[in-house]
Amino acid sequence: MPQQVKNTRGQIAMAIDASMATVFTQWRSTVQYGSLNVRMSSHDPVFTQQLQQLSQFFSLSHEPGQAAQIALAVQARQLGQQTSLMAGIEYFWIVIWVATPALVVSVWQRIFR
Repeated sequence: MPQQVKNTRGQIAMAIDASMATVFTQWRSTVQYGSLNVRMSSHDPVFTQQLQQLSQFFSLSHEPGQAAQIALAVQARQLGQQTSLMAGIEYFWIVIWVATPALVVSVWQRIFR
């Protein structure tokens, strides 16, 4: 019976951890998206230049109007990928900062046992 309780607590802890990780990465993705989305405007010269280059590339195989839409969609997809990447990096930095002291405590306990 005690083993079942221990297993149940472990499963509950894993579910809570997965939920917290999901909420954290969604939150940080939203924050990162807000930060990076500022650059996606017609007033930003880098964005405008990249959009023009992508439009020229896609105009080789599509109509000019459709090429511009595809170029904008590619930029939006890249923005989403970058936000997910940044949120993942932030999450794993937190994991590293939490795991390092836990590792030190674990090693300390093994030494003095």
